[in-house]
Amino acid sequence: MAKKKMKKKAALAEPGATQLVWKVIGFVQARRIAFSLLLIALLGILVYAKTFRAPFEFDDIFTIVNNPEITSFSNLLDGPYNSRIVGLLSFALNYRLNGLNVWGYHVFNLTVHISSALLVFWFVILAFRTPFFQKDLMEAPRYKSGPVIIALFSGLLFVVHPIQTQAVTYTVQRFASLATLFYLLSLVLYVSWRLKEKGSVLLYLGAIAAAILAMSTKEMTVTLPVIILLFEGAFFAGNIKRRLINLLPFFLTMLIVPLGLKASNVAMLSAEGDTPIPAPGDYLFTEFRVIVTYLRLLLFPAGQNLDYDYPVYHSFTDPNVFLSLFFLLAIAGTGIFIFHLSREKSDLAFLRLAAFGIFWFFITLSVESSVIPIADVIFEHRLYLPSIGFIIAVVTGGYVATAAIETKIPWIGKAAIPVLSIVVLMMAGATYARNSVWGDEVTLWSDVVKKSPAKDRPHFNLGTLYLQRGDTSRAAKEFEADINIRPDYAAAHLGLGDSYLLARDYTRAAAEFLLAVRYDPDLARAHNHLGLAYLNNSETSKAIAEFERAISLNPDYAEAHLYLGAAYMTLRDNNRAYAEFEEALRINPDFQEAKDNIRRLQSRGS
Repeated sequence: MAKKKMKKKAALAEPGATQLVWKVIGFVQARRIAFSLLLIALLGILVYAKTFRAPFEFDDIFTIVNNPEITSFSNLLDGPYNSRIVGLLSFALNYRLNGLNVWGYHVFNLTVHISSALLVFWFVILAFRTPFFQKDLMEAPRYKSGPVIIALFSGLLFVVHPIQTQAVTYTVQRFASLATLFYLLSLVLYVSWRLKEKGSVLLYLGAIAAAILAMSTKEMTVTLPVIILLFEGAFFAGNIKRRLINLLPFFLTMLIVPLGLKASNVAMLSAEGDTPIPAPGDYLFTEFRVIVTYLRLLLFPAGQNLDYDYPVYHSFTDPNVFLSLFFLLAIAGTGIFIFHLSREKSDLAFLRLAAFGIFWFFITLSVESSVIPIADVIFEHRLYLPSIGFIIAVVTGGYVATAAIETKIPWIGKAAIPVLSIVVLMMAGATYARNSVWGDEVTLWSDVVKKSPAKDRPHFNLGTLYLQRGDTSRAAKEFEADINIRPDYAAAHLGLGDSYLLARDYTRAAAEFLLAVRYDPDLARAHNHLGLAYLNNSETSKAIAEFERAISLNPDYAEAHLYLGAAYMTLRDNNRAYAEFEEALRINPDFQEAKDNIRRLQSRGS
């Protein structure tokens, strides 16, 4: 018996037998990887299944619906966002294929999101194949199942987390998701190149090309070379000079961002409508608190909001500011501490990836949450790229903690995967519900008004939607709420006047239009609509004066020419009426009301 056992051991020790064992292990691992990728993709499709008909919202109107640049590839460089040329190119491609059919835009966005989630999975797998982990995994066998588990749940949590809905369902925020896709692709290609014994020029060049695409999609990707440098130092070894030379092209790509920005671009990217831009110091103080809010949303994504009513802080001595900073420093310090632990103890090697995730979160968030002021201090889509680091850190840290506790409490290890699966399903359910809110414009902005009742912009947007749907009483209520918050907002007075105009309350409409032109004398629409209110109130001379004022402000205002012609018709001044209708048709050849009025004049003349 002893001889037989020795023969079996000897057989297993033979090179052929050893290779066979590793082939079997590789086959099983490959099947796990394939299953994981499929599961991530399917869950992504399921939680976003209701978004394909979600309408264009908010900045979609400016960037897509009313943007002449995307109607032709040749016009792209002329727009205000030419520093984001790759993202605009994708919108132009969508427009070429689908026009303004929202379905095609959402399919593209979801494809980008799922692809990014798959790259998150693959990035984690590659991280565990680096020299640092290969050395330590041999010394800690109980961690051998860890890489696929950590990669799987990192990919799953990324694809189903509700915080991602704003970067995926909100069409224009493709800038964030597409930039992240190229960011991850560059990183994955770089790591793959480093893992090749002899290297591959195509992988290296592909990594640089993806970096260029990322930098040309959104400005926050300027952090990519720093992340690659951090990964290189944490997980690879070798001649420092040689490694720095390899990284030099990536650092050169950082020049794309400042070179692509013009002064007009900076103003456009910083300002959001009429929202004032905080001073750099105030913005930094506020962002300390904002980042804490981001962390809360990542851990507990309740109360999500498209348009937060967030206070701007002006002093470091404010408890909300300095306590937030201390909390963030504690997290950063934890990252440094566990990075140190991963060097000291082989059974804590996985903590290096958790530390890397913490550093990733802060580094990738630094562009939009530092001293560079942006009018809106908080937006959920800004978490799309940083959330990757957070998720990797939490999943990896949780795995290490579970493995440590499992030695004393065995059932903890068995419960870990079911608990993580429940968390994924809960997040998926929350994402599905959040996407239902995005499915209708009124539902979305009603949700924002409920959560930001003291902010004027949500009331204005909801009022505009009600006005478009002919619900004048609800529209008036929202515009009145807007005016109570911001009494001198001309556009809100214009909207309230339009509500009264549609309700045929011409006296109250005229009063609101008068306030609109008082607060903004150059608002052509306000003069035009005031003229319309006067015309309906039989005050024709006043109406003509307002229509003429609107035309002087905007000579190509077809509607003002139409109404001016209608005013002349009431005075039986047919020649001048005809001239105005002709001018309206010159500006807009498809203007049916102008054609109808010309026919009326012709029939009157006959």
